[in-house]
Amino acid sequence: MLSISSLISDVEGNLGRSSGEDRARTLRRITDLFVNGSSAFGPEQVDLFDTVIQRFATAIETRARVELAERLASLSNAPPRLILQLASDEIVVARPVLAGSPRLDDQTLLTIALGKGRDHMLAICERPRVSPVVTDVLVTEGDGVVRHAIVSNPGACFSPTGTATLIGHAKQDEALGALLGERPDLSPLERKQVMDLAKDFARHRLLEALPGAEREIEAAVERGASSFGSEPGRAPRNYAAAARGVDALLRGRPITEEDIAGLAEEGRIDETISAVASLAGLSIGCVERIIEEPDNDLLLVIGKARGWSWRTVRTLLRLRDPNLSERHHFRRAEETFDTLASATASRVVHFLKVRETSGHGARHARSERIRYG
Repeated sequence: MLSISSLISDVEGNLGRSSGEDRARTLRRITDLFVNGSSAFGPEQVDLFDTVIQRFATAIETRARVELAERLASLSNAPPRLILQLASDEIVVARPVLAGSPRLDDQTLLTIALGKGRDHMLAICERPRVSPVVTDVLVTEGDGVVRHAIVSNPGACFSPTGTATLIGHAKQDEALGALLGERPDLSPLERKQVMDLAKDFARHRLLEALPGAEREIEAAVERGASSFGSEPGRAPRNYAAAARGVDALLRGRPITEEDIAGLAEEGRIDETISAVASLAGLSIGCVERIIEEPDNDLLLVIGKARGWSWRTVRTLLRLRDPNLSERHHFRRAEETFDTLASATASRVVHFLKVRETSGHGARHARSERIRYG
């Protein structure tokens, strides 16, 4: 280890005389040295690397820090002070460390989540395991996107208090309730509470669509009926015709993001829903509910998971509410979209797909074949 120490000492001595590119190149060499021998290093050697690499990490560009974070994130004996420094950095640097480093304990994760905010919370939601101590804070202090992300993580564990908080939010967020309903770790009482919420949402939609049919609606809800049109008095949409219209437009080629934007700009909501469902791999009923619900979160998640531009997502938002026209109407949604991690969005969409192909989803599919056929 003496030769390694000497090498690092010499390099550190040249730190002040080198350019940014030279520092990044030198840091890459030192990182190679650590990564290749990390399994054999003891605490003293790790501490030595920690001191030196930290000094370099404060003197390199963001791109080099991202590379450093990605290389060290999975190491169980990564330099601890450096890992904390990277985890507290701007989100593009912090994300791989927050999402995967075993060096971060719960208290550190809590400090970063509370101190840095939503973007860092979303990265923490991607960890393979998130303890109840951490999820309690995420569901209490995080926004809707954070709650959707953490509930969709099968490695997240929730305390009774955290679950109760989520159920409280699900009273105003049907999609969150659906995600909760798919978790296998709910107690019987919690599962009943989530089921009751689902029935309440279904009952409300049916009463809007079919005023005066309370008795029949109650029977339908208890049989598990889940969705009718959300607008009072609206005729059922003919998605079979919409799908044929999309097929005629495409003439046999695959659907593209430009097709989605074009249909939305023309105000063709049935065709847009059909096209989004096809491109995203979700059922028509699922996309219909996402587009029509007042919360933007899941629509933003689908756009991010598909790699769509903000222009396309904004057009979909305006299709749902034509009165949205000014920049300030979209500001918060655009900020959420820009900072949402693609990996997190993809995980939520994957969970929605799993739910659609489960027994619950199969019941929806049978209902939609009757309704849209």
